[in-house]
Amino acid sequence: MKELRLTIKKRWFFEILNKKKFIEYREIKPYYKKLEKYKYNNVLLINGYSKNSPFLKIKLKKIKKTNFYELYLGKIIEMGNINENS
Repeated sequence: MKELRLTIKKRWFFEILNKKKFIEYREIKPYYKKLEKYKYNNVLLINGYSKNSPFLKIKLKKIKKTNFYELYLGKIIEMGNINENS
């Protein structure tokens, strides 16, 4: 299975890290059609675009299509580049 890579804003990144947010939403846009086409077992959420950006690798429970794509997040598998100044 594939790993889904997405960038995410700092606020939502830290809410997921602190277990306050369990669903990530993405708009229905042509770019996200891949969410319907492939099966993903993990999602890599990256807060920024540099190679040293904070990241979380999370088990992806399921993807549901409503007015948005809803990505149901499970256990955090790996994290990196996180510090108090992130």
